[in-house]
Amino acid sequence: MNKEQQFKPLSTTIVLIFLFYILHSIITIIEMIALANSGVEGIVYFCIGLGLVTFSFILTVALHEIGHLVIGGLVGYKLKEMTLGPIKFTRGDDGFRLQFQVNENKFGAIQMESVNDKYMQVKDVFYSLGGIILNFVSAIIALALFLQGDNYFANIFFQSLFMINLLFFLVNSIPARYGERYTDGFWLYHAVKRMTQ
Repeated sequence: MNKEQQFKPLSTTIVLIFLFYILHSIITIIEMIALANSGVEGIVYFCIGLGLVTFSFILTVALHEIGHLVIGGLVGYKLKEMTLGPIKFTRGDDGFRLQFQVNENKFGAIQMESVNDKYMQVKDVFYSLGGIILNFVSAIIALALFLQGDNYFANIFFQSLFMINLLFFLVNSIPARYGERYTDGFWLYHAVKRMTQ
């Protein structure tokens, strides 16, 4: 069994989780429209709902990559490149550079230069866990804020933020690959495997 076949069922699971989130987002926006009166107010509610769901997704991607950045920095890694949607930060000899690449097919990605020492395998484990851990913590915080909230729009935002962070936590915990793209769970699985050999 090759690596592609080994992780294929897990890749299918990830697709199903994403479909669940998309369905949740659609239902959330429909609820907002249904609660609004017809006419201009309905359009405003729809735009607000769509904006809150979209912003929660963007924020979750940013939090995930920041998790890797923080943990990577703590274990001594150096940032090489970080992508958030069309925005790309690159670290070169002359400092940091900001670029916009709309055609790049990435929601978020980070590349850090690791340190080759006797603790490298342990550092790789922590680095792989960085994004997953921050998404889990963010999901718990968003859930707590949702349960305590009394503002309808804030509740929609925190509910969506909880769902998407939970989604990222689940998806990235599963070891899977899609062509040249790998989940954090994939890298974590191989980092732990190297440690135990």
